[in-house]
Amino acid sequence: MKNKVRKFLYLVAFLLITVSCNKVQKNPLVLDNSDPHSLSSDVNWLVITEPYVAAKKEPDWNSSISFHAKKGDVFEIKGKSYSQKNKVWYIVENGYLEDKSVSIFSNYYQAKNYSITLTENKK
Repeated sequence: MKNKVRKFLYLVAFLLITVSCNKVQKNPLVLDNSDPHSLSSDVNWLVITEPYVAAKKEPDWNSSISFHAKKGDVFEIKGKSYSQKNKVWYIVENGYLEDKSVSIFSNYYQAKNYSITLTENKK
């Protein structure tokens, strides 16, 4: 009797393993590796979370405006700076963005996905 139960359990386990290994993924994951920084562990990305922001030329609100950005825009973080009042500013390609108007991500794909979520919510 024990032998039959054991054989039955082995058969069930074998069938479960066989069936679970044969699943075909309907939507295969496509990874765009055209940008080598996209998944780099030493590069962080930010997404603008406010409707509109003005990037500054220096890490100070009294500084002149470098450029404008809108909710959902994605930027690579080049560095971090602190103002005299200990406010955090992120350095991007052409200016500084205050930390209160952005969300930070460890790779481009996370940032882009969040950006899509933000821009879909405003429709």
